Amino acid sequence: MESKKAFHGRRLPCQIMYAVMSLASKGEGRTRIMYGANISYALLVKYLAFLESRGFLAAKGSTYEVTANGRLFMADLRRMLDHLKLEDEQELLTLA
Repeated sequence: MESKKAFHGRRLPCQIMYAVMSLASKGEGRTRIMYGANISYALLVKYLAFLESRGFLAAKGSTYEVTANGRLFMADLRRMLDHLKLEDEQELLTLA
């Protein structure tokens, strides 16, 4: 079964976390992360709080940065998503 259809067009939480962290790794702020990850403000706040509380992201002024633990977590997410056969990063960001 194709992965897009398996989830009825919805992204998995790990896909959203990966998208948020990928954008944060580029030094983006909340607005760019929200639009880039294609999530609502309410979801953005929840994911940022979750990732910050576990030490994967750190707020740095008006932007975010991925911590050392966050880089390890991103690598783990990437491996997991690879196992799900989600081939390219663009698919991760546009699966909706």
